Amino acid sequence: MKYLGNKGRLSEFLEINMNLKNRAGQTALDLFAGTGSVSLLFKNNSLNTVSNDRLSFSSHMVRSILLDKPPNKIVDLNTATRDGFITNNYSEKIGVNIFKNDIAEHIDGARTYLEINRDKFTKQEFSYYLSQIIEAADFRANIMGSYESYYKGGWRKQALKKWAVEDFALVDSHGTTTHKVYNQDVLEFLTETEDSYDFIYFDPPYNTRQYSSVFHVLETISEYDNPEVSGKIRKNINLKDKKSNFSSKIKCYQEFEEMFGESSKKTDQVFLSYSNEGILDIPQIQSLLLKFYKNIDIAEYDYRRFKTNSRKPNKKNKVKEYLINASK
Repeated sequence: MKYLGNKGRLSEFLEINMNLKNRAGQTALDLFAGTGSVSLLFKNNSLNTVSNDRLSFSSHMVRSILLDKPPNKIVDLNTATRDGFITNNYSEKIGVNIFKNDIAEHIDGARTYLEINRDKFTKQEFSYYLSQIIEAADFRANIMGSYESYYKGGWRKQALKKWAVEDFALVDSHGTTTHKVYNQDVLEFLTETEDSYDFIYFDPPYNTRQYSSVFHVLETISEYDNPEVSGKIRKNINLKDKKSNFSSKIKCYQEFEEMFGESSKKTDQVFLSYSNEGILDIPQIQSLLLKFYKNIDIAEYDYRRFKTNSRKPNKKNKVKEYLINASK
């Protein structure tokens, strides 16, 4: 999945600088889990993992990839079709060319089947099957990385591929580690949890782009509650409630301060991934951390920004990633 801020390319950098190979058996909290690349990295290094993300589809994706083995295949996820909500809001049928008609009908068919039979599945099984649908839909979406617009130059090749759900490549821990996944606001989670952690990893939004807007179609597929939509891209009007204060220039400073304060009650060590393009600069973040932690170390990594709308290399397209380690 083409997910903003995905840390897949930085796995080795994170593994080394968080000393994961020497943390087997510890418990880590991945607070902004996204699609789970860092949670999976923790699992691969034999850590017990607690993952949280505010978006529904992200939580289902994380729960899926942390399974040891895939559940039984369901033929209907590949064959069922229906003229439903996705077809009538996000397909060529109404001129919103995010999905071809047949793909949209497969999404509706598979999603309806899953909802009707929901009580037959465990929570983990339901998340896995739903994530298969979301992954297959995202791969065939006629977009350039964001669902805030669609490709105007016709149909991209991947959007023309036939519908198919596929299993995820899972890592079997043979029951040696535990994995819990939550779907909450970050501060609500930290306030409500009574657990403590060996360390907490933060990967908050860097800029003003709202993930609930960028991935609104995937969130609608996940919740599949026939929401009221508006605008040319048929955005779910209820997603305004999922806007993140970390993406607000006005609110993010206070949000970081509250997050660090609550986290200091749960752990003696935190790691923060951030960017030189972030709303806050590194000195601001350091000053906030020093209110709750004594020691700070910073590792840096230079890499090229992922851009879905550019085929040409750009020398200016460089990003500096920071991993800030704060401890008591």
